[in-house]
Parts: sequence; C-alpha cells; structure tokens
Amino acid sequence: MDANYIPDELLKHISSFLTLPDHISLRLVNKRWLKCVQESVVELPIGKLFPRCVNKVNKTVLNTLGHIFPNVKSLDLTNCTKLYRGDLISIKSFSKNLEVLILEGCTEISDSDLKIISAYFTKLRVLNLLWCDNISDLGVFLIYRLPYLQELYLGQMSSTKLTNYAFYTIKNCVSLKLLKLHLYTLNSGGCYYISSHQSLEHLEIFGTDGDYWMLRAFSTMPTLKFLLFERAHRIYLCDLPILQSSKSLETIICSNCKNILKQSNSFYQISRVNGVFQHSIVSRQDQIKTRRNSQ
Repeated sequence: MDANYIPDELLKHISSFLTLPDHISLRLVNKRWLKCVQESVVELPIGKLFPRCVNKVNKTVLNTLGHIFPNVKSLDLTNCTKLYRGDLISIKSFSKNLEVLILEGCTEISDSDLKIISAYFTKLRVLNLLWCDNISDLGVFLIYRLPYLQELYLGQMSSTKLTNYAFYTIKNCVSLKLLKLHLYTLNSGGCYYISSHQSLEHLEIFGTDGDYWMLRAFSTMPTLKFLLFERAHRIYLCDLPILQSSKSLETIICSNCKNILKQSNSFYQISRVNGVFQHSIVSRQDQIKTRRNSQ
C-alpha cells in the first residue's frame, strides 16, 4: 500500500507510538509527514527519555526541539542541571500550546526564568519547581501572573529563599487546585496564608513547623478534599480530630510524623466514608497494591 494513501488521522496515531529519534527521522520524509509528526507529538519527557544525557541538555538543544516539535503541550526537563539563568527563553517556541512544564531538579533556574515563563507560557496548567533552590519570593510573585495555573509543585533544599510573602502570593492564585510544598521553613504564618485559599482541593506539605493551630486553619478551607503531611514533627495524634470539623475534607494522611506513628513503613490515614471519619494504619506496600488494582 502506498504511504501517500494513509489518512492523516491514522498516520498521527501510528506516529504516537514511535520514539523521539523515530519522529525526527519521520519528519524528513515530506511536508505532509512533517505536519503529522508535529501535530502528534504533544509530550516531550526529556528527563525520562534521556536520563543519562540530561546534563547535556542546554539552550541550544531546547531551541532545536522547539522548532522541530512546536505543538508540544507537556515538557519535562527533570534534572537538566545545565540550564542556566535565562536559558528558558530558548523554549519560547513552545509557548502557544504548552500546558505542563516540569523543571524538577533544575537547580540553576532563578527568578529571571520565572519572568520568562509568566510572559510567554500563559496557558500553563501545571508547573513543577521542586528543588529549584534559586527561586525567591519575587519568582513566586511572577507565578501569580499565570491565569490558568491549576497545579504548583514548590520545594527547596536551602532554607533561606522563600518567606511568608511567597505564601501570601500563592493564596491569590485563584485557579490553583493542587499545591505540593516541600519546604522546611514553612511555619504557622505561611500555613495561615495557604489556608486562606478559596479554591484549593489537594494539599501536600513535606516538612513543616506547623502545629495544632495550623490544622485548625486548614479545617476551615471550604474546598479542600485531600491533605497530606510528611515529617510534621510538631503534630500529635490528639490534634487530628480538629480536622474532622471540616465539611469538605475526605482524606487525611500523616506520613513519617514521629508523634503520630512510629513506624516508618506505614502512614496514618483518616478517610470519610458515608459522612463518618474512619482511622486506619496503612502500609506502603498495601497502598502500592491498591493503586495497581485500581489501574
């Protein structure tokens, strides 16, 4: 069968199963195949496709990929440590359609890069900034300019960059639904600002100095359905009932909280079933089995 008679829809479907090198070769056949490849490639997980070469990814590589695959909606740059300040300007060709941007482990990303993101990638729904240690309060303030942002992942190994002003900015991101914080400097003041958010549904906090008053603030959030704490060592088992006063919370998980559960291979879970909260201790192996069965 002549390849020219293959419908565009079928060609796009076939190319969606190919690897990135195959896509690059396929686009050289003719203009029609070039267009189909560009429209079929919507995800570009560089960090997963080339785990051994992420240290070689720089602005030249991103600029080339941006011209080859201009319709990408999801770009994963996990652990691309060779991206330096201002290099994200090279991916502005993705700006028309990009909705998911993962910069986890890109340690050199700074506030100037977030300025580029807020200026060009206005359609972003997911932004992962875990372990981007050079981001300060100014960078978080620039995130506020993203009108459609629904998921934000924020974490730092250093303890001096972000203050409560950053959390005050986050509470004004009205479209935000999911927030994951991995910050050892998150105190009761920052938690209070987060609890003022009016549309947040999913909240994960790793490392915090919060206590009973933080839990009390979270219990007043009108839309919060899922709450997870990890390494929250100032929270006690007797503090958890205050969360049951929430009208929206459905699941509460406490992991590696030494004052709640001593076992490191299990976590404490509170779930709402038929309007009644049930307490249980779940091992991580059981959680993995449950996820596999649901899939």
